[in-house]
Amino acid sequence: MIYLAYAVIAALPLYVVRFPILGFPTTLLEILILALFLTWLVKNYKRLHTTYLFRWELIAWLAVSFIAVIVAGASLSSFGIWRAYFFEPALLFIVFSNLFDTKEKIYRAVSVLAGSAIVVSLIAAYQYVSGDLISNPFWAAAESRRATSLFPYPNAVGLFLAPLILIFVGLLPKAYQKNKQWFWFLTVAIAASFCAVLFAQSDGALFALVIAGLIGALIATKKTRLAALAFIIAACLAIAIKPQGVSYVTDRLLLKDFSGQIRRLQWRETINMLSDGRLISGAGLNNYQASIAPYHQDGFFYNREKLSEEDFVARVNSDKAYRDAHWQPLEIYLYPHNIVLNFWSELGFLGLLLFLWIALKYLWLVFINYFKKRDGFTLGLCLAMLVILIHGLVDVPYFKNDLAAMFWLFIAMLGVVKKQS
Repeated sequence: MIYLAYAVIAALPLYVVRFPILGFPTTLLEILILALFLTWLVKNYKRLHTTYLFRWELIAWLAVSFIAVIVAGASLSSFGIWRAYFFEPALLFIVFSNLFDTKEKIYRAVSVLAGSAIVVSLIAAYQYVSGDLISNPFWAAAESRRATSLFPYPNAVGLFLAPLILIFVGLLPKAYQKNKQWFWFLTVAIAASFCAVLFAQSDGALFALVIAGLIGALIATKKTRLAALAFIIAACLAIAIKPQGVSYVTDRLLLKDFSGQIRRLQWRETINMLSDGRLISGAGLNNYQASIAPYHQDGFFYNREKLSEEDFVARVNSDKAYRDAHWQPLEIYLYPHNIVLNFWSELGFLGLLLFLWIALKYLWLVFINYFKKRDGFTLGLCLAMLVILIHGLVDVPYFKNDLAAMFWLFIAMLGVVKKQS
């Protein structure tokens, strides 16, 4: 049975393999999770009542998300999202918490994740070099190439790999002590995954990795603290010396670049939608696009030359050709690209509070455990959640099959670490 569990962990990216069963859409990952749970349940049904870390939070999570299905009108699509992003990850959490009950088993599971990360990264590298296997022509073009690996869009590469990178880094000291082959395997996974994030040009993932990595370095040891401070000083000097370096960084941090402006418009529309009678209930599960439509702005004028606001508005108003050239149509996205607004719009205010409680409780327990044992893997678990939260400032790090499953796997790992400490 444990080998089936390893197969499920390795197959997290295979949610992209989709097919219908009796007319209902499903994925290969969902089938594997259900098969694993049912196989485990046949022999272990009495252990369903076992007390797990975050047990009551998980029950509340399922209840609040199911209420969000009702808020959305109990449509088949909202029920499908509940099943894939809430119910099935809960089943995986229960099985994982029972099967992987020692740190050694957890380490093997992480090694399986490392193997999966290497495969995802190799595909991304091939795409970046060749331009093949990228469905979107814009991302496939040499001048604007972004790898997507197995996923439908580039940022999904960063969303999947960035949290894993810091878990692998956290496990390196243990691997170096126990098995040099394991150490080099994790090193390859780290290097390949980082390159894949670069090939995908996922700025949010890179920013989250840098910030969480620096926090980890400042926490870990005196040597890593010195290294982190040296990196910060060197980075600041490099930005200051490079022509337009300061403006390049500030434009991205303040969301003044192209993708940043799109996100700011999304957030404003989402806040307007929530403020119009949905502050408590949200829009309901998988109902964001329909709910945001009346508040949606069809596009915006993009000031790519970075003229002053006054000069840009004057040119747009006076020059039709200039106005047409700078008009950027804006589609209605599936989610608002911000973790707070995402959970608020999908699960309502109570769901947002529950998510924040789970994330903050996780970080608190990890910090307590780390400062007791000074264990690198525990620190890696902490930094993985920080990556999710930081990346979530500008993206959607939960509402995908692989990411929802991985989120609850991290919590299950914390439960084992806490029990073993």
